[in-house]
Amino acid sequence: MNPNEKQTELKKTLEQIRHAFLSGKHSRVIELCTELIANAQLLNADEDILSATYLNRGVSKRITGDKQGALEDYAQSSQLDPHSYHPHLDAALVYCEDLEDYKNGLEEFDKALRLNPTGPNILSSRGVAKYSTGDYNGAEADYLAALTITPKDPNIFFNYGNLQMKQNKVKEAAETYQKGLTLNPKDYEMRMKLAIALEQLGDQQASKDVLKVDQRSVQLYMQKKGIPLRPPNKGCTITVFLLVVAGILALTWFIIMKIKGS
Repeated sequence: MNPNEKQTELKKTLEQIRHAFLSGKHSRVIELCTELIANAQLLNADEDILSATYLNRGVSKRITGDKQGALEDYAQSSQLDPHSYHPHLDAALVYCEDLEDYKNGLEEFDKALRLNPTGPNILSSRGVAKYSTGDYNGAEADYLAALTITPKDPNIFFNYGNLQMKQNKVKEAAETYQKGLTLNPKDYEMRMKLAIALEQLGDQQASKDVLKVDQRSVQLYMQKKGIPLRPPNKGCTITVFLLVVAGILALTWFIIMKIKGS
């Protein structure tokens, strides 16, 4: 293959990976990424391309249930691009959300923050992990730091309100939930939490008024169900994870366009 043919083939493979990823065909993503890695030297794939390929494959492995394989790919991606925080964030989410290994997860969050100190998703995700280990002061510090950067994220307010309830700061929790509802009035889970906080404060009428807006909130309130912590913006597991995926796809597309323009 001459250089032009190599470049064309590499671009084609990257576009196939992107298309498979967007189509949710993760087994195909794994297959294509594995082929690209095996033929990296033949196709003149540089370290940026290989790092993105391992990252893509790691995300798809996580989705298909291969958690250990995902961690191995994130480690390879980090070795190839030691300045990227994405592999560490992805690894932290696997450790904390999938394996409940908070020690290793927190170490990966710390590595990600050293590379991106103002990443709100990293901070809020680490806050959730710290909450899960009982480090409430650490969780509070991370939530507040994240809110300083993204003050309009209702899910951080939700998690922060839950933390304050855990600390028996019911009045503060009610104020926090109210701020979150102002940003997202249709959040029935947060509405239910606010109603419970107001009831504990003795304001029965305000509690009832909050619930009038949404029938689903009433059902949750009557059942008194505990609502689990959310990943920031709803990810790694959902939105953090989707944001990570979006970043990976954007990186892949950037590499495709760089090849196209060269």
